Amino acid sequence: MEQKDNMLIEALRYVNDKQLLHAIDQVKHFLEDNPGVKFPEQLYRIEDDYRLMLNYMRDGFVDPQRERVYNTLLERMFKVIQDLRIEYHKKNVAFYVDATRHSLGYEMSNDAVKNELESYVADLAMLSLLPEDERTGQEQDVHKRHSNTMSRLFNDLVTAPHWSENNRVFYEQLLLSPTIDMNDALTMVSAIMLSTMNFYDFQKICMLVHVYMKAEDERLRQRSLVGWVFTIHSSTVVDAKLDGLLREVFADGTTARELADMQKQVLFCMNAENDTETIQREIIPTLMKNNNISINRQGIIIEKEDDTMEDILHPDAADKKMEEVEQSIQQMMNMQKAGADIYFGGFSQMKRLPFFYDLGNWFRPFSKNHPSLGKVKQKLKGSVFFENLLNSAPFCDSDKYSFALVMENLVDRLPENMREMLDDADSLGPVVPPEESSSGAFIRRMYLQDLYRFFRLHHNRVDVMSPFSKEEYVFVANPSYLELGLDNCFADLCIFMRKHKNMEAFGRLASLYDGKDDPNSMLYSGIYLLEVKMDIESAIACFEKLLSIDPDNERAKSLLARSYFEACRYDLSCSCYEQLSQSHPDNKGYLIHLGIALSYAGKCEEAVKLYYQLHYEQPESKNIQRGLAWALMGVGKFEQAEKMYDKVLDAEKKQPSDYLNAGYCQWLAGRLSKAVAFFASFLSEKHAESTSVLEEEMKNDHDFLTEHGLKDTDIQLMCDLVTLA
Repeated sequence: MEQKDNMLIEALRYVNDKQLLHAIDQVKHFLEDNPGVKFPEQLYRIEDDYRLMLNYMRDGFVDPQRERVYNTLLERMFKVIQDLRIEYHKKNVAFYVDATRHSLGYEMSNDAVKNELESYVADLAMLSLLPEDERTGQEQDVHKRHSNTMSRLFNDLVTAPHWSENNRVFYEQLLLSPTIDMNDALTMVSAIMLSTMNFYDFQKICMLVHVYMKAEDERLRQRSLVGWVFTIHSSTVVDAKLDGLLREVFADGTTARELADMQKQVLFCMNAENDTETIQREIIPTLMKNNNISINRQGIIIEKEDDTMEDILHPDAADKKMEEVEQSIQQMMNMQKAGADIYFGGFSQMKRLPFFYDLGNWFRPFSKNHPSLGKVKQKLKGSVFFENLLNSAPFCDSDKYSFALVMENLVDRLPENMREMLDDADSLGPVVPPEESSSGAFIRRMYLQDLYRFFRLHHNRVDVMSPFSKEEYVFVANPSYLELGLDNCFADLCIFMRKHKNMEAFGRLASLYDGKDDPNSMLYSGIYLLEVKMDIESAIACFEKLLSIDPDNERAKSLLARSYFEACRYDLSCSCYEQLSQSHPDNKGYLIHLGIALSYAGKCEEAVKLYYQLHYEQPESKNIQRGLAWALMGVGKFEQAEKMYDKVLDAEKKQPSDYLNAGYCQWLAGRLSKAVAFFASFLSEKHAESTSVLEEEMKNDHDFLTEHGLKDTDIQLMCDLVTLA
């Protein structure tokens, strides 16, 4: 988010540094430069109180409460600055200007809010007693009136100034009250979260934490959890009050586990675009190729007639098509089971509907009673489509609204049999069992997907701090959570992040381990140093220290062996792999790595013997074939090495390095034309635009090449030959 109130941001820094006078002066400068912003009366009082305090001190008065009074002044100053920032944003920043325009236009009193929400529930209860023909029209009016009020209340809460403790207690009791509609409570939680994300307010965070701890409804619990986690972001200064609140909520251990699970879900959200690309590249083409419907020029969906000639010529074609479709659908379902957001790409374009120009609609739980669904509801009267969409569809609420609204224009164009399919829950995707849809993990995942869509697609999203931004998305690395029990989940999270190849997230979390002496801390610190910071010597020191404490730690020894190898300390790498292979004889991977280390240590004869034994046991293993070919080159048996590389390159899954090494083999055997061709293939597989990639690889293998009689001039000439090829 672009900062447009930098002078006030600077004033906040002065407050955090406990420099009250500088903060006061900075705010005054801001007010001079922005005459449209009303001068807060509270600023006069703070300044007067502070000058009085200074006068007492100058006169030699000893006040034992001086520090407490000074901290109170800083707290008051913090609130003044934050309220000024809110006022400034409401007049100058598009997101807040728009929210202000669509708010109630005045601050609704707490009593009025409570009365509105409770009256809505009471009105619906009274209407339920009427006959259906009398009830329908009146219900629609009640829903429409209430929807408009909730929309404006949502915007009011988003732009609300700092809360007093009374406000916090009021909303805490209101959200937990059984006398208001749960959908209203959920919507207000989202508004309060949005309000607090940009403008820190301890009372609002405290309210979200308390609702999370006390709520019996799992939907309210999970929204509140996400709410307070996303409002305590990386720039939050942890004060005594916040620290005490966090210690309270983390006390039972449940919160730490939920935050760890939530972090994984956030990372899945962050992969939504990549998952969409995978679906469009690998799955959609198969589904489109094998579907039996088409759309005519008028937009009417029609079914294609079966091709009888195709049935005669290729009687098994239909079965193959069905098998391909089933495999594609299964691939997509497996992605979803793993946590992927598979519907983001399909629904993202639908967020341009007018419905989503109402800010609150991005966060409302799905309800068929939303006034915007009136037309499609009428068209599908008698259908159970809405019940299926609400209870069984695997979509987040935002996508459910998108789907329902698009159906308004689509339903009249559907063939009759397809309209009938809408009553089948399976037609909306895999049915979500009730026990899963009611679980905290599922509810939280759906809500996070709603939030991801908002922060990625809303037209004024740049004006709001995003919890999915590069700076914020690894929220478990926030210093606020250190030593609160969340560190017990770090090992599991580090494994997850490495598995999903998010090395940035892994590095940010693993770096928090630095200096800790428990085995897990040292293990992931070492991995961080090795794989993220590329500081091999420090990684070696870390793994050596860990093994001095826990000498039987297999993983640490394996990583130490790898680290020695990357540091070109091949004899030590051989020693580690020998120990590992003796302790774990069933793990052939250790023997394969031992062979590589032996080859690089100049012990190619030993490597050849080892690889021949492995090749005898597993003749189809490509990794063994690769290792054997390299070792054979090391002992000058180029003809045998060439045959091994032919086998490797005949496989479906080849690596660019296979062409490189096959090129070395041909080069050392004196067949330069074949070597040039293999090197050219290597560059093609690497999608390299110049031979610089090849030159870099040859630098890495310089010792091997020179040991076999090649000089630096030969290496340069070969690179030039490949350039001209």
